[in-house]
Amino acid sequence: MSEGAAEGMGEGRAARLTSRSVAGHLVRLTLPMTWGLFAVIGFNLADTYFVACLGTQELAAMSFTFPVVLLVISLALGLGVGVSSAISRAIGEGGVERTRRLTTASLLLALFVSLLLMGLGLATLDLLFGTMGAGPEALALIRRYMGLWYLSIPLIVVPMVGNAVLRANGLAVLPSLIMTLSALLNVLLDPLFIFGLWGFPRLEMEGAALATILARAVTLITALALLHWCERLIVWRLPGPAILARDWGCLLHVGLPAAATQMVTPVAIGAVTALVASFGPAAVAGFGVGTRVEAFAMILTFALTAAIGPLIGQNYGAGRFGASLAAAFDPAPQVVATAELYLWVAPASFAGLGVMFTANAAVNALGRPSRAAALGLGRMLLFYLPLALAGALLFGLPGSSRRRRRPTSSPDWPPSG
Repeated sequence: MSEGAAEGMGEGRAARLTSRSVAGHLVRLTLPMTWGLFAVIGFNLADTYFVACLGTQELAAMSFTFPVVLLVISLALGLGVGVSSAISRAIGEGGVERTRRLTTASLLLALFVSLLLMGLGLATLDLLFGTMGAGPEALALIRRYMGLWYLSIPLIVVPMVGNAVLRANGLAVLPSLIMTLSALLNVLLDPLFIFGLWGFPRLEMEGAALATILARAVTLITALALLHWCERLIVWRLPGPAILARDWGCLLHVGLPAAATQMVTPVAIGAVTALVASFGPAAVAGFGVGTRVEAFAMILTFALTAAIGPLIGQNYGAGRFGASLAAAFDPAPQVVATAELYLWVAPASFAGLGVMFTANAAVNALGRPSRAAALGLGRMLLFYLPLALAGALLFGLPGSSRRRRRPTSSPDWPPSG
């Protein structure tokens, strides 16, 4: 395909998420991500199960590694948030060449960060896990696993960032297929390499790491192939240092804070793992199983988080800041302005409203409905209506051409005809 044809294809798909139903886009983006995450988390559980078959010490060693593995994945997710934000806005603005350049820069950034992590992890392996409370036996097993796993970090981070690029382009099914392919391949390879089935060597802990490396290598190749041959988003000539630094700054403007936020959870889990380690390997093994099972409860939240970013980014880049949602009901300017103002302000009250609804449910369950009624009536009569009246009298309605309309005593009211 020629360069011009590639650009034309890019222009044709530039704003997939700025038209049609918002709800439809959310469903289309969230559902594939949900089953993709289900496959990945299911693989983690299967991986844990196979290692548990080797013994409690092996399961404990695997549990020690979980916070570090989650830390790397969280960093990749944070980078993906920054990538998705920058690229989806570029798509919304219609910048095809900028989109391609940012895609290339994001993959180079992912490779650079992952190589740094790989070197840091290998250099601090004993120190880190020793600080977390791993004893000599567990540490020996951890070396066998993480010595290989650290080498696979580029195979983990780069495809995850590539998937974020695909989602930023409004493509939800392809990233989920890549995640599912990786999970299935890993589950199939695990017993072969861990237990030495069907003539494969019995590698135990190293086998689990090797299965992950091979599965992730396939996802890397698949993601790069889709970005290059299907979406034509990779520029194979390297940009100058100044341009690359500027693009990395754009990607990290959102990606760095997002990564820092994402990494809080694995750091906390690592600290708790160190506390649990004082109770022995079996306690660490049980804690590791619990944290992996817990991840299932968060699948839908993770999927919605991944879906909402590209949708908002493309519409923001296209200058569609949410008014179109109200316009779907009534395109009148005052209707749109009022609805938009409400949707900007009202969410600030949701936390308090959730607390009140929870309190209502609690006192009803205790058989005290009068208290629940008092809470609801008090909210309306003491706060909601008086504050609304005061706001109308003092400020009117921002965005309206008139302040609150007062009754008229004119004899021409109401107008005839």
